[in-house]
Amino acid sequence: MIFISLNPPNAQSWSYLIADGQEAIVVDPVQEYLERYESELRQRRLRLVAVVDTHTHADYVSGAAELSRRSGAPLVMHHQAPRACVQKRVRDGDELMVGALRVKVLSTPGHTYDSISLWLPDRILTGDALDQGAMGHSGESCSNAEAWQETVQRFERLEPTLSVYGTHVDPSRPRVLMLALAQALQRHGDGGGSKSTSRVGNDFRQPTEGRSFDALRSNLACAAVESRPAGDVGQEAVRRLSPSELVEALRSERAPQVIDVRSEDEYHDATLGRVPGALLLPLEHLEAQGESLRGRPGGVVVSCRTTARAVLAASVLQRQGLTDVSVLEGGVLAWKAEGHPVELG
Repeated sequence: MIFISLNPPNAQSWSYLIADGQEAIVVDPVQEYLERYESELRQRRLRLVAVVDTHTHADYVSGAAELSRRSGAPLVMHHQAPRACVQKRVRDGDELMVGALRVKVLSTPGHTYDSISLWLPDRILTGDALDQGAMGHSGESCSNAEAWQETVQRFERLEPTLSVYGTHVDPSRPRVLMLALAQALQRHGDGGGSKSTSRVGNDFRQPTEGRSFDALRSNLACAAVESRPAGDVGQEAVRRLSPSELVEALRSERAPQVIDVRSEDEYHDATLGRVPGALLLPLEHLEAQGESLRGRPGGVVVSCRTTARAVLAASVLQRQGLTDVSVLEGGVLAWKAEGHPVELG
């Protein structure tokens, strides 16, 4: 097996190459280093068989979609990843074959709902699941304490001496899993074991702004845009409605159309539910289907689990020329927390 980190020493994030025989996969590629990856593959005479993003990144522009396009290798992500360009969607327990090497996929949500880790015989690639920003630094779209607790408990059942390679931890000094877990729990709990994460809030409302907003929007769109074009609509321009304001709007003669931009699985999840009457329009399909929302007399209100995906969806609709677009502040979590009815099933 060949295993190397690909990015330069001064990089802010780390990408990895895993190879066996003449086949290779690249994990969490960064857009600005694509030529570096292609050069490495040529020099080693390796054929790229998959490009993997461990989750939808919010802190840099992913190169996964472009590397997949250039090489013909499929882009692999969690089955709920909100990106239309994903060609192979994986679930917990699936395996990726690289030569004779079996790479096991683990579903490890918490940092984001679409996080996966890649488990090899002596090491595990955890993306951001155990890094400094595992909780709360991914923006308000995704971090979830209960899911992260379950992920920590799952990691605790693995071999404690596995070497851990993350997206934002120097790969020249990998930690063993036991230490990585202890450090993560100390940052996000009281360090007293997996139950300590109960002190982490259930809803992470840290806004995704500026470059992070641009990166997340670019990654969701499977594009290589690194900054917001002049005159484009940004997060700060999107109108927000509180749950109580939405209730009043829905009672009016010009009631808005509520849309839900989560994945189909999330939309039908009976543990949280959705705003009654909300139309399912997953974020990854919005570019193609947004035109169908034109002409709604009461406008459109976008909802998701919290807020950030809704803000991104609203910016997509505004770029398509829809002017009366709002987002549900706090998402379905806030709606339900205020005691408003939800629709299930």
